[in-house]
Amino acid sequence: RPRTRNIPERFPWYSRTFRCSHGCHQNSRGTDLRQRSSRYGGCPARFSAKVVQVTEEGCATKWVVKVYNETRTHNHLSNAAIGSTYQGSACVDNRPDVQSRLADMVSVGGAPKKITQFLSDSLERMVTPQQARNIIQRVLGKSSVEHKLKHLLDAVAEQGSSVLLLQDQLDVTTAIVIQTAVQKRIFREWGDCLLMDWTHSTNNLGYHL
Repeated sequence: RPRTRNIPERFPWYSRTFRCSHGCHQNSRGTDLRQRSSRYGGCPARFSAKVVQVTEEGCATKWVVKVYNETRTHNHLSNAAIGSTYQGSACVDNRPDVQSRLADMVSVGGAPKKITQFLSDSLERMVTPQQARNIIQRVLGKSSVEHKLKHLLDAVAEQGSSVLLLQDQLDVTTAIVIQTAVQKRIFREWGDCLLMDWTHSTNNLGYHL
């Protein structure tokens, strides 16, 4: 059936508890300088799933997923339309077809907007640009160093870009310096400028010029 996920063959957890997102609360780790929205409403809906081994009469022993401590009642309106708008966890770990297509789109320099739309259509849910970036990082993060380097060089393989390889006495590449055509245009427009990021006091280092 559409939108149906099969039970996986392997389980990394023995037991896991699932809660409504309106019933999960996490203390703020910031300094409350910026306003933020919170979905917490004390919703009691939850259930726990445990992998157990059972033996039925006349049958062989088998592993099953048992659900217990189940509370189905929500203290808020809940339906499929509302749930599809929540920014939950978007995952493609069990979708090798999506991972392969995503890697191809990134390797050819696909537009971020099109990649986000592709993930939304494939996962049949709303995927934000930040979630799309996180998925790309997880998928490409499993690749080898050589594969990552290939994606990087393919991304800057355009007219006007420059790549400098620094090698030691054994002809081993120790550093790669990249200057894209876009960076060159910016340097020509701005000249010799020093840019510093002091957004929200995130930079606590002292610079001596």
